[in-house]
Amino acid sequence: MQCDTTTVSPELDAEEAAEDGSSLVVHKRSERRRDRALVRELESLRYVVKVKSVRIEEARKILEMEENKLSKLSRSELSKPQEVGEQQSRVESAWRLVTEHEYLRDLALLEVHRLESSALATREQSELGSMEASMTAAVAARKLQDELKRAHRDVQRERTKFEEEEAQQRLEAERNFTVAAEVRKAQVAVRKRLFDRQQAVRAKEAENDEIRRQMGEQAQARVLSLRRSLLASKARIKRRNDQRYAEELKKLSEFEEEKKELLEQGLNPYEVFRTRELEEKKAWDQLQAVELGRMRKEALRKKMQYEAKVKAAEVAERARERVLAAEFQRNVSGVADKERFGAFIAKHSIGGVSVLDPLGKAARIDGSKVTVCRDMSFGLGRASREVIEKAKAEVAAMERSVRMALKRVRAGRGSSDSSNAQVTVRRVGEKPEEALFSTLLVAEQRGGKLEKSSLCAAAAASQLHEELSVMIAGGPREAAEAAARLPGVKKVYHCNPDDAALEHPAADTFANAVVKLSKEMGASYVVAGNSSVMRDSLPRAAAVLDTQPITDVIKVLSNDTFKRPMYAGNVVATVKSTDPVKVLIFRPTAFEPAEAPQDAATTAAEIIKTEIDAATSSIKFLSEADKSTEKPMLQTAQVVVAGGRALKDEKTFDSVLDPLAEKLGAALGATRAAVDAGYCSNDLQIGQTGKVVAPQLYIAIGISGAIQHTAGIKDSKCIVAINKDAEAPIFHVADYGLVGDLYKIVPELTAKL
Repeated sequence: MQCDTTTVSPELDAEEAAEDGSSLVVHKRSERRRDRALVRELESLRYVVKVKSVRIEEARKILEMEENKLSKLSRSELSKPQEVGEQQSRVESAWRLVTEHEYLRDLALLEVHRLESSALATREQSELGSMEASMTAAVAARKLQDELKRAHRDVQRERTKFEEEEAQQRLEAERNFTVAAEVRKAQVAVRKRLFDRQQAVRAKEAENDEIRRQMGEQAQARVLSLRRSLLASKARIKRRNDQRYAEELKKLSEFEEEKKELLEQGLNPYEVFRTRELEEKKAWDQLQAVELGRMRKEALRKKMQYEAKVKAAEVAERARERVLAAEFQRNVSGVADKERFGAFIAKHSIGGVSVLDPLGKAARIDGSKVTVCRDMSFGLGRASREVIEKAKAEVAAMERSVRMALKRVRAGRGSSDSSNAQVTVRRVGEKPEEALFSTLLVAEQRGGKLEKSSLCAAAAASQLHEELSVMIAGGPREAAEAAARLPGVKKVYHCNPDDAALEHPAADTFANAVVKLSKEMGASYVVAGNSSVMRDSLPRAAAVLDTQPITDVIKVLSNDTFKRPMYAGNVVATVKSTDPVKVLIFRPTAFEPAEAPQDAATTAAEIIKTEIDAATSSIKFLSEADKSTEKPMLQTAQVVVAGGRALKDEKTFDSVLDPLAEKLGAALGATRAAVDAGYCSNDLQIGQTGKVVAPQLYIAIGISGAIQHTAGIKDSKCIVAINKDAEAPIFHVADYGLVGDLYKIVPELTAKL
């Protein structure tokens, strides 16, 4: 822009100044109106920019959410391609929305910048005009031309500056446009990559769908094969069950015919069957005992032969040593041994250690010339002290084993070997042993009678074929006399007779008494029946005796091998103990109780009274809750009627089971589920965590047959199950089963009895 620099006459300055004053007012008003309009337009554009920024943030959040959903769908194996495609469309829509809002915001920002620059330039021009007008009115005419020139120069300078700023703004706008173009290009590239990735995802999904289809076909083929195998198995099981059912029907018909014949003869069939079963079991036990005795005698004979050979070899070796020792004693000077000693040193390299020369004197050998191990001897009978002590210990152990073997022979031969020579091997001053092996039975009594668990333990202890002694704590003499009449019992130790404190013995006192008596009599076995008192006391005694107790024994295989159930009766473990003292707790239901023979009065064992200190126990007995009932005791009853959770509540439990139990004279029992539900008291619980029963007849009503329950009834002679579920596990262990509603079957069964 060019400035006019013509000269103005001083006469026209006043008029021009007046005209300039009026035009300046008008110009200021128009400038103010224009500024206000510009400010309003700027405010509206700034509001638009703010709104667009908010919408851009919202659109970006939506885009981020959609992209997260798309990534989850892409990673998920269960997503469908259609869902992934729809999600990709939503992501692209969100991208377009963000891009549009950003584009509109950028346009608004450019317009705001342009308006602000224009307003700034206009404001500067207006301020410059006002300054020129004021200078024109105040300055004299003679300075007007200079001021105008100066003003023109300022205007030119400002205009130049404005043009530079405007060029810079254009450059900035072009740069922003370039950046926006690059951003759009990058967005297009990102979208292209996203599209390519989506295509790859779709291809992968298609491949996965094909793999899943093939796997589904293979699985379907396997299912069909398994179904055919299952049908074949069901057919085989059905044939086997039919065959078994036919056999059971045949047995039942034979049983009914024999029962009818016995009834016609006026006999009780159940007593006949029970007697027959007991006789068969007793005969089988006798056969097993005879065979076991024969095997033990054979093993003992072989062992004795071997020990006799070893002993003979040892005797011969000692005789040879005595001969050599005598020869050495005759060689007083020991010249020959000294020569052999010197020759050995000259030939071998022996270390600088202390050894014994042939005369028994200590000799030191030069370590620079020889080396040798420390355990050496020279001469006849000149062993080192360590070897001599070791040999003495081995000889002592061998003598003990020979003495024990000879005692076994004497015990096994009895009167038949009385003609043979009796050999006794005993050290000088040694007391003779009373017995090679002995068994201590810890018995319980109540009211002068031995508990059934103790009688069963006595029968089990008799299978050990050792000398049997019985320990009874407290109680009247009748209990000790009953124990003395048991078969195989040699001695009865009656501790504190008639002591009321021992009617309920404390575990610590009882265990100490068992330990003391077992050590005094040298017992090899400490046995008892399974009861709460014994489960509490005998493990304590075993800990003091430093031995591992074996509980819940159901069978004796040999003197050191036993069988016991594990894992709720699902597994029967064979346990072998090498402890010198074995602590055993027998399951009462696995053994028949011992009975005193008819001539027991003439062969009764010796009763020895002993004393134990029962006042030092830290456990005090307070009271015993005795629930008196007319029904038999659960653990000794011949017939047991038990109910499960299917009986709904306590009232139903009593109304359904009590009439049947009264008709049969049976004891009542229950499962743990029924006890936990509150149908009955916990003293009626049968199972692994309750009581173990072995009645002649066990009736399970509404019991599913969990392994924890069947572990407590497996020794029952006959099990009858009533359940509406034909697949209930109780039918796997039951001898007879009724499938139906117990609320109909049990009353009908009760009515027909």
